[in-house]
Amino acid sequence: MIKKFFKDGLIYIIPTILSRGISFFLLPIYTRYFSPSEYGFIDLLSALYVVLALVLPLEVSQAVSRLMADEKNAESKSELVSTAFWFTFCVFAVFGVFAMLIPQVIAQALDGDLRHVTAVRIAGLAMPLNALLYAVQNQLRWSLAAKSSSIVGLVFTFVTATVTVTLLVLFDMGVEAVVIGQAVGSFIGLCVGISSARKHIPLIFSFQISRLKHLLNFSMPLVLSSATYYGATFADRWMLKTFMSMEDVGIYAVALKISSVVGIIISSAQMALSPLVYSRYKLPETPGDINRLFGYFLLFALSLLCTLGLVAETLIEIMTDASYHQASGLIVLLSSAVIFSGAYVFAPGLSIAKKTKQIATISISVMLINLSLNYLFIPLYGRMGAALATLTGSIFLFLLFVFLAGRYYSIPYNWFKYILSIIIVTIFLLYGMIAGFSGVMVIPYVLVLLSLCLLLINSEDKQKIWCELVRKGGRNNI
Repeated sequence: MIKKFFKDGLIYIIPTILSRGISFFLLPIYTRYFSPSEYGFIDLLSALYVVLALVLPLEVSQAVSRLMADEKNAESKSELVSTAFWFTFCVFAVFGVFAMLIPQVIAQALDGDLRHVTAVRIAGLAMPLNALLYAVQNQLRWSLAAKSSSIVGLVFTFVTATVTVTLLVLFDMGVEAVVIGQAVGSFIGLCVGISSARKHIPLIFSFQISRLKHLLNFSMPLVLSSATYYGATFADRWMLKTFMSMEDVGIYAVALKISSVVGIIISSAQMALSPLVYSRYKLPETPGDINRLFGYFLLFALSLLCTLGLVAETLIEIMTDASYHQASGLIVLLSSAVIFSGAYVFAPGLSIAKKTKQIATISISVMLINLSLNYLFIPLYGRMGAALATLTGSIFLFLLFVFLAGRYYSIPYNWFKYILSIIIVTIFLLYGMIAGFSGVMVIPYVLVLLSLCLLLINSEDKQKIWCELVRKGGRNNI
């Protein structure tokens, strides 16, 4: 399982790095062509799509991920994923018509005025295409076709970036350029994805009510869970808009974009681990393997967090316009929140046991915590208050998942090592920031930290890694 995790994780992490690299390439362009207010609108529009992508299809993609493994043959699997795909198409088609006919309602809700009505109307086409692309990518993931899923993601990112930059720089189209880029990228990525799916579990013109009921029986309790989870995730942006301004949303969104570098580790771990857990959770060695993988995850995530925290101010100054430089103070808190909010994947007990109601309860609890803290902190501390509320909510999310999941699928976590490593990183990071470490000074500092955090890896794994390095070194000498 561990070898398969790293193999698939590497396949996923390469396109993720490339995708995030392209996003970083776009950030300096965006922050020079868009004011913080315009960038804030783009971020809120993206947040709206993420929530709709979960709520409108009633989370059938999550049902596919869990139920496809129970299907006995390729034909039944194809019927299952096709039913989910066409259901997603139908519900988003209705939303697309709504967005194109009365975009004023959505524009008013997002921005408080009608400046971006055209962008909302175009989003009525882009969002359905993106939802279908997401469904196809998930289908490839659950088919364990990691390479195909990654290629589809790369095609989408490259086409979206190319079209967006062309329309923005050469034609000065403004916010509309971003939405058109998303629409074109989603369409081409969807075509590539459907073609790739034919080699694994092909999509067919099949929509079976019985299968839809089977999917919805599993997914319906997750709708409230996911809606509240993402409601909590995006509560900071919405409440910043309410209590502060759209400019604050834009600055905060830039800090989130930089913090998403840590998401490279999160996304790769989630995409590689979940299919493996669902297919191998009955094996006796799987709980121990999950614990070991969690140690590797923390090793890389904490090292990346420390590096990012030390170079945050310099990175913001290089990559953004002066109007966004206040974002640097938010990056450490938001990066930490990204780590905690994604680490729950290493506590899969509730999903394995199909305890969707408990998952929903966790999400509702975290949403209430997040909303309450944002309501209290933002009027007092502004953007910093939103970041603190987000981090606190993420920590609660992780702890609740670990506590409740252990009742159904016990994993022997090495908590002493994990907590000690987090304390070490916190001390090193605070000292480095106070001492003003930057530039090349960061490299040896992080290397020392990395060597200390090696205690996250057990002695057996260290020995295997060392033997592998010696073996490969011997081959090279020959």
